[in-house]
Amino acid sequence: MPAQPKPFRPFPHDWHSTDYVSGWITHDVARDLERRPLLRQMLSDAPFPRDAALNVLDVGAGYGVVTEEVLGAFSAARITLQDYSRPMLDQARERLAEHSNRLRYVVCDLLDGSWTKQVGGTFDLVVSAIVLHNLPNIDNIFACYRAIHDLLGPQGCS
Repeated sequence: MPAQPKPFRPFPHDWHSTDYVSGWITHDVARDLERRPLLRQMLSDAPFPRDAALNVLDVGAGYGVVTEEVLGAFSAARITLQDYSRPMLDQARERLAEHSNRLRYVVCDLLDGSWTKQVGGTFDLVVSAIVLHNLPNIDNIFACYRAIHDLLGPQGCS
């Protein structure tokens, strides 16, 4: 009898492991029915025309689920996907291949003070789903929020 695959265990995280990331995605996609409507609602509150040529940053983009919704909501958006995990961004690159001309991928750590320089630019819109709770403490979380604020253009929102 063939060995049964091990059940996926979401903790501890191993964002640099391709196998762990694949398991995480399989586990996470199960939340799409509840998450997708919330993401669409969040994006509908953004104060921009749907055809605006927005410069968007997806912080902790993972495998691209939020970016996928941004692409659907804003037909001319150009999006920078930032994540700490190269395997996650590799999955996003594969998942979003048909939009590659509108996407840029940046692997960097939110705990590294230079992350904002690595993602570059100013942004009209900054989105994120489930990354900030992975930062180790409240000081890091507040520092990340300040950095995001500083990346926004004059009419930008997050």
